[in-house]
Parts: sequence; structure tokens; C-alpha cells
Amino acid sequence: MYKSLIMVLAAFLLFAGMGLADEIVEEETVDEVATVEFTGIATELFLGEMPGAPTIWTVDVTADEENNFCSDMINVTVSQATLGPWGTVDENVTAGNTVEVYGACIMDETGCIAAVTLEGSADYYLELATEETETEEGEVVEGEVAEEPTE
Repeated sequence: MYKSLIMVLAAFLLFAGMGLADEIVEEETVDEVATVEFTGIATELFLGEMPGAPTIWTVDVTADEENNFCSDMINVTVSQATLGPWGTVDENVTAGNTVEVYGACIMDETGCIAAVTLEGSADYYLELATEETETEEGEVVEGEVAEEPTE
């Protein structure tokens, strides 16, 4: 008799636990990720030297009118030992190049953009900027922007 009572109690607790787990999962809503796109000058590359440490490009923001950055110098995390997915990084970027960045925002407590990461989408990127120029015939030609002189 005690065995059947214990079995009924165990089944009740199991079903109650499953019901609570369903409620917890339903309450977890993922906020939409805020993204940012801007142009800047790549100033310094920090390679993650310790296992799991991120690789970061510091970018001096030069062209952005619509976003609220905490500083003109923004750290862009381009890789780290996490699952990802990760965006792409142009391996030809060197310090002094003009770059275009598209990634997920990392906000500080005041709501300004403190950093950017390429983690979260394969669509994110850090690449050499291209410059559109108009020819005499009115055609638009794209070409890479020349390297900016460093001080």
C-alpha cells in the first residue's frame, strides 16, 4: 500500500515539475538584438593571447550620425572561443585602414553603445570600406578606400 502511495506522490511531483518548467520556458522572451552599422578607422588589434580571450579591433568612429556611442573609440569583438555564430572579418584590414562595421550593440547602463560584437549572426562584418566615385559618363565605380595616414 505504501508503495502505491509513494508512486502516486512521485507521479504528482513529476507532473507538477513539468508544468512549472513549461511556465518558466514560456516566460523567457529574448529581446530583439540592437544592431549598428558605421564607418571608422581601425586603430589597433588586440589578439586574444589566453585561451578563450577575445580578439578585438579598436575603431575610431568617423561616419555615424544616427547612433549614440559612448566614445569615438569603439571596441569591436571579432572573435572569441564561443559557439557563435560569428560574422566575418576582412583579414586584409590593418591599423590605419578605413573600415565598415556591422554588428550587435553592447549598451552600457545609460543606453549608449559601449562596444560592438560580431557574435550572433553570420551577417555581421568588419571589412575594408569601399568608396563610390562617379566617372565622367555618370557611372558609379566602387573601389577600396586608400589607407589613412597614422600620426
